[in-house]
Amino acid sequence: MRKIDPKILERLKHEALVESIGSSLRLAGREISNRKVREICDPLSTLALAPTKILKLLHNTPRLKMADFIAMTEYSRDLLKYHLKELVKKNLIKQYGKGRGTWYTLS
Repeated sequence: MRKIDPKILERLKHEALVESIGSSLRLAGREISNRKVREICDPLSTLALAPTKILKLLHNTPRLKMADFIAMTEYSRDLLKYHLKELVKKNLIKQYGKGRGTWYTLS
């Protein structure tokens, strides 16, 4: 049996994730191309993986608060706050409430 190069395997995993996130957003009524999802979730940067993880978490659990994101990821509150704000600006997720009661869903 031939062994698959780990870099190729990672790329395939990422493409599958992009497909999954894109499909979820389209099912939620958001018109977005996989190319746009790839731009948002650029795999070349470790920090760029945060939006991918956020979207994946919201795909699996439709309503999450900041405390949930912190518990489910290794990211700091500040990093999550930044990426959540950017995803809201891009209309990929919706923010409900302000302050401690804020929660997020896919758009």
